[in-house]
Amino acid sequence: MSTILKNDGPPYEDDCFSAWCRAVRSRINASADADTREVRSLLGLTTPLPPPRPHVLYLSAAGGFSGSEQSLLQTLASLDEQRFQKSAVISRPGVFADRMRAVGVETTCCGEEFWSSNYESLACAARLLCHIRPDILHINSYAGPGIVFAAHLLGIPIVQHVRIATPIDLADQVQHAAAVIAVSRFVAGRLFDFGVPQDRVHCIYNPVDIMY
Repeated sequence: MSTILKNDGPPYEDDCFSAWCRAVRSRINASADADTREVRSLLGLTTPLPPPRPHVLYLSAAGGFSGSEQSLLQTLASLDEQRFQKSAVISRPGVFADRMRAVGVETTCCGEEFWSSNYESLACAARLLCHIRPDILHINSYAGPGIVFAAHLLGIPIVQHVRIATPIDLADQVQHAAAVIAVSRFVAGRLFDFGVPQDRVHCIYNPVDIMY
């Protein structure tokens, strides 16, 4: 993996960085496909593989634990593991990371603040996504331009969760998202006012722990 992710020079221009990301994605996919075919051939397996579970990466750039993190935790605790592979990236270790692991979510604390608007944040985000290789990126709150741009370059669709009534604070993330989750009809209405197409907005209320 270190060879695949090696960058021989800093791609300061967007076109260079885009080409680098495409090359990385192509090499990773080709390597994974070749390894799978070789292993199945050695084992004499001829039956089709079962459909893969979509791998959803949940990103929380803040390392604290508040209402939005509690809501995400409750959602992941009840998510069907037979249908979805779930993992999470959190900026810092702490209560949130510990509780995510406690409900069975593979959690990485990257030690980086993605919301910085600089090349280092973009490069870090691209390396992270190339390593984890999610099918979908779910962003729980504000995450900054680096991770959004990296996901866009690598062709990873974004699901943006909007839990606040001021979606302008998440403008770039909402505009680049393939789907947007609003926690109430009021928030959905604010997204419509902001110009987000209605077919991209899904109103899903926060889960309630009835056993609390």
